[in-house]
Amino acid sequence: MKNQKTYWDETKNNPAHYYGGNQGWEVHLRREFAYTCKGKDIERWVWEWPFRTGDGVSKEEKALCRKEVKFARFKDMIISKAVTNRTDYCDLHNRCKDISEDEFRKIAKINKGFSFKTYIETNYLTYSEAFASFWRG
Repeated sequence: MKNQKTYWDETKNNPAHYYGGNQGWEVHLRREFAYTCKGKDIERWVWEWPFRTGDGVSKEEKALCRKEVKFARFKDMIISKAVTNRTDYCDLHNRCKDISEDEFRKIAKINKGFSFKTYIETNYLTYSEAFASFWRG
């Protein structure tokens, strides 16, 4: 059986921006040319953090920013691997918006790929679905 193309296949090589920390630091993830090996250019992913050593930002703030940004990247990857297009990605991302980090990691560990999407769609409602369910009942 042929593997189905996911939204992650389209977006995994694109640079991205993430936000984290108490001050909402903007962190860039971009590809950088590293070296040439046997005629092939080797590239690697580089995080561009907005703070440096000795800039007056506390260690706790830096650690919080790193933790939130890395989790945002993980969440983006899991959701992107569970859908096939941007519309489904946006819908699934909205459903996962209020899920805590620990709960999200547990769900992602049990449900891989498209089963993750099915699980989230059956167990977590969007705001409009919850509103409609409340007023129908």
